[in-house]
Amino acid sequence: MTTEILHKMEERRKYKDSSNAEGQRKYKQLKVEIQRQCIKAKTEFYNQQCSEIEQLEKEHNPVMYKKIKEMTTNRTRCKQGLKDKDGVILRDGEIFLNDGQNM
Repeated sequence: MTTEILHKMEERRKYKDSSNAEGQRKYKQLKVEIQRQCIKAKTEFYNQQCSEIEQLEKEHNPVMYKKIKEMTTNRTRCKQGLKDKDGVILRDGEIFLNDGQNM
């Protein structure tokens, strides 16, 4: 996020609950601009990070692995579980009642 994006977000907030057509049009326009700028900022950030990693690779610097680890996200598995047709939560081969007790 840049300060310019944050300022546009504040301006967009002014038009959020606008009931007239001009206010709604302005809100949508700002929303699209903010989305484009966020995507552009994110792309630039990742390009910069990748350039740093490439430079570290050329130097055979072990810090490269630390940078890669920082960039990759730790994905967590869904903890919610699935419900069968009776509303019973199924998780990892176990059946849980709606109050969390094992069956």
